[in-house]
Parts: sequence; structure tokens; C-alpha cells
Amino acid sequence: MNIVLVTFGSFGDVNPIVGIAVELKNRGHKVSVATSPYFKTYIEAFGLEFVKLGEESHYLVAVENPDMWNPKKGFELVAREGVLPFMRSVYDILTSYDPKKTIITSSFLCLGARIAQETHNFHLASIHLQPSIIRSSYELPVFPGGQTFPKLPRFVNKLLYKAIDYFVLDKILKTEVNNFRRELKLPPVNCILGEWVHSPEKVIGLFPEWFTPPQPDWPKNTELTGFVCYDGAKKEEELSDEIADFIGEKGQTLVFTPGTAMKYAKDFFEASIEASKKLGKRALLLTKFTSHLPSKLPSNVMHVEYLPFSLVLPKVAALAHHGGIGTSAQALLAGIPQLVMPLNHDQPDNANRLQNLGVASVIYPQKYNAETASKSLDYLLNSPEVLSKCQALKEKIDYKKSLNKTCDILERFAI
Repeated sequence: MNIVLVTFGSFGDVNPIVGIAVELKNRGHKVSVATSPYFKTYIEAFGLEFVKLGEESHYLVAVENPDMWNPKKGFELVAREGVLPFMRSVYDILTSYDPKKTIITSSFLCLGARIAQETHNFHLASIHLQPSIIRSSYELPVFPGGQTFPKLPRFVNKLLYKAIDYFVLDKILKTEVNNFRRELKLPPVNCILGEWVHSPEKVIGLFPEWFTPPQPDWPKNTELTGFVCYDGAKKEEELSDEIADFIGEKGQTLVFTPGTAMKYAKDFFEASIEASKKLGKRALLLTKFTSHLPSKLPSNVMHVEYLPFSLVLPKVAALAHHGGIGTSAQALLAGIPQLVMPLNHDQPDNANRLQNLGVASVIYPQKYNAETASKSLDYLLNSPEVLSKCQALKEKIDYKKSLNKTCDILERFAI
């Protein structure tokens, strides 16, 4: 059976898909991962077939644009630069496969996959990493920018979603999507991200029920399989002696990262370095970009471009990060407290869920400074209740079980 997994985004979006692909390959399937060439070397290192979507420059241009993290501009930038330009490419790539011998999985950004399903009857599973992608009128997410609404009647929530679709989401997506559909003699669609984007055959949520309880109005074919906490760490891989010596005994070091695609975190890193100094802790800074780091780091601070979270997080006291779902899941798996500075997209909703679970504190960028960060971290590190909840949730995560359940669902398509 051919299985093609299509995704867009950063390492946080790609890593879980690679984890699923590796397991499917180990089960004897022919597996391909279609995404940006930025990840080509990484994907091929696992013996997976890489399928090119766009150019590496497309990813790099998106990363260079600070509007990616602007709550008012971010979605339109993603749609116009990272979704709509590749809709036809995704469709063309997928329709080159035999639908009788091929299973497709796609993220919500890969609109061409849904269209290929309609025109060629492919078996398609929508895989969603973030709970906020699956709408419910029973429970509103925290929207970009930290926008929240009081508990409202369901009919009001439905009207709110209709307004979001009409004035924002469909307004950006509808024309190009429906023009392409018209060429293929398909009827027009509305509520593109709210309803149409979900495969009518199967929707898989890569998060557990205790993180986001299923809602009555979710697509009826939705299954939650749990976090797939994959980061590419190899068997028997260990931290280098230099990094292990710097981290020292558990409790001495804090990890700070704004995410693999964020290069405008100068204020975050400066405040974090000062906060770690106030707390008498070491600070490990994880970022691929050195432009937003101080030219000279204090002796209690180390910078590393990338480390598999599964190697480093179990050895540190806490993690301060941007609220990406993959990073959040890895910290939950490590059983450590989290300080979240959500920027945009799904991050505010993820942060809110972590805070409600009692394992995290949330500070939005405009209020993140050395004082607020040090106070929040001091609370997280010294609260018996927080530490107890971190350990309790750690015990609930079974990465291998979640991975196997996800792959079992995909294999059933072949029957």
C-alpha cells in the first residue's frame, strides 16, 4: 500500500508526521512525505521517500516575515504565501498516484488533498495536531492574540463562527479555492476551514481526551489518538558531554525557545536570560537563529541550535516556550512545568489548555519581561501542586501507544 503524508509548517508540524511515516514504513508500507524542501535531508535520513512541495525559499521567506507572528496579519500571510500557492501542486502530486492503491493523510493547510479526494475518491485522513482546528459551538478556543469570549449560548457561538468565516477566513480563501473547483467541475464550498477541510472519511486528532474532551458537534468520524511526541532522536543517542555538563543535575537549568521558525525573539531571550539570573539558574537557549541573541552570553547561559526534546527536557527544571503543540506535548511527556509566551495561530489556545491543566503559566509577549518571567518560573518550580500535576499527566502519555493507534487507523483504510 502507498501512503502519502502531506504537511506544511515548521519542525513542530513535520516531526509528528515523520514519526507516523517511520512507523508505517517499519510495518512494510511504501511511505512518502510531501512537504517543503527545507526538510528534505531530515526526512530522507529516515529512509523515507521525499516529495517536493514548492521551493526551500518559500519556507525561508515566510520565516523572514515578522507578520507571521502578528495576530492580525498572520493567518492571511500563511494563506497567501503558504496555502493557496500550493493548492494546485498538492492536487497534481496526489492525483499522480493510483487512488485504489494509495492512502493520503494531510494537515488542514493542504487544501489540494481534499479536492483530490473529491475528484479521485482517494482514502484521505485529516490529521490535526491542534485542538483549535476542530470547531465546536459548545466550547470556543482562545483565538489569536489571546482573544477570549465569555460562555455564550450555542447559537451565539455559531453566529460568531459564521462571522469569522464570512469576514475573515472564507474572504481570504474562497475565491481561489472555488475558482480551482470550478475548473474541475466541482461545486463551490463555504466554511472552508470550519467544515469542508475535514475529510468526511476520517479525522484524527493527535492529542488525548484529557487535553481536549471530544465535543458533540465534532465530525462524527473523529478519533483522538494522543500525542505523537516524535523529535527524530536516534536510539541510544545521548547529549554531548559539553551540554550534559552544562545542564548538570536536574533542577539547575531552564530551557528557553521561541520555536524553530521564529527569528524575532530578541526581547524574549533578553528577558529570559535576566530571569534565569534572578533565579540563580542556568539557561539553555534553543534557536536556529543567532541574530536575536546577545553577542556575548553570560557564563550561566548556553546556546544550541537544536536538540531533541526527548533528550534534554527530562534533565531540566522547566521549559519556557511559544506554545506550539509539539513543544507542549514534549514538556508534558517530560513531566516538567511550562512557562508559555504564545505568539499567534493555535498557540494561545494550547497555552490556555496547559494553564487549565495546572502545569503552566501564561504570559503574553507585551507582558513578558525579566520580572514577570522570574516570578512565574519561581512559582512553577516551587509549587508542589504544579509539580504533582506535571508528574500525573506524564504518566498518562504513552507515545508508542498513540503512534500505533494512529497507524492502525490508517491501515484500516486498506481493508
